[in-house]
Amino acid sequence: MTTVFIYSFTFFSSILLTYVFDVKVNKNEKLPYPYIILLSLLPSITAGVRYGIGTDYFNYVEHNILIGNSSLWASLEDSREPLYILLQYFSSFFYNGPQVFLFLAMFISIYFIMLGANNFRNQSSMSLVMFIYLAYYYIEGFNIVRQTIAISIIFYSLKFIIKDRNFVKYLFWVMIATMFHNTALILLFFFFLPYKKPEKIKSIVSIMFFYCCLAVILLFPIQFLNVLSLIPAFGFYLIRYSFNLDSSVISSALRLGPMIIIAIFFLNKLIKQNPNYYVFISWIILSICLTTFLINIPYGWRIQYYLALPQLIMGSSVFKIYNLKSNALIMGAIVCVIYILFFYMYYIVLGSGPGIPYQSIF
Repeated sequence: MTTVFIYSFTFFSSILLTYVFDVKVNKNEKLPYPYIILLSLLPSITAGVRYGIGTDYFNYVEHNILIGNSSLWASLEDSREPLYILLQYFSSFFYNGPQVFLFLAMFISIYFIMLGANNFRNQSSMSLVMFIYLAYYYIEGFNIVRQTIAISIIFYSLKFIIKDRNFVKYLFWVMIATMFHNTALILLFFFFLPYKKPEKIKSIVSIMFFYCCLAVILLFPIQFLNVLSLIPAFGFYLIRYSFNLDSSVISSALRLGPMIIIAIFFLNKLIKQNPNYYVFISWIILSICLTTFLINIPYGWRIQYYLALPQLIMGSSVFKIYNLKSNALIMGAIVCVIYILFFYMYYIVLGSGPGIPYQSIF
């Protein structure tokens, strides 16, 4: 009952506060950053005061001690992820334990998710973004702490793929995310996905190039992984763990399931509302194809959380594509049901994710 109460209070309070933000703040007004900070606090406190939850929880305890007792430069010297080290180092000044780090990691994550949601506020609902994030990412974020920060920064940077295309700005934010978790680097290539309907020769050529690259990946997966392992950011993971280990196909299917369902029923209408959403077609196709061999790599499933990011935009935009308020509410309710079912199947039935039952330091 304690677990149910804590998560229910955290989820409903956060969603309600975000809904108030949606209603009270005009879509054209400048973003009130203090309100975004307020939205980020409650889920971050719940994440921060947990105890023993997450695969790497006690590694973070050890890191907090080691980094806190070392000089900053010594800690950064051999680090592949310097912003993670800086965050741990900063956290160690406030508390002798991982709690401040865990709080700040979740705070940064939700803060960037809300900033990213604000980029699409005219065509989506920020409260639905919060709902989808909490149902899909939040508890798994107890397990993939550093990657959760990287995921949220990548979500914020989607603005520079979809809305204001700018490779330099997108590259900047991908590199920031990579300094929290190296796996974010793979998202750099997503900028070059076909993002327009093939009406001109240039866009037709780009789409043909995309599908040729996709064919190479599918026909020669091991060779592709061997090439990928030459990049230091990925080599650490691909060399450290062997290939061809069993993984849960059901869990992998579930992780992409909500995004695919929303795309099947709503993406065509969403593209009519915003033609830039066309990029999600190639994004989803690539995600499905990558998943076919990610499930054979230990920890490959973690990449799926990047691949599933478009669902935060698509799912929160569904009710805006219907003119009748009653239809919009029904569609919004359907999206909520999809993610409630995902939460139940993934976290309760399959027992995936580390957050159930919840344990605190108190």
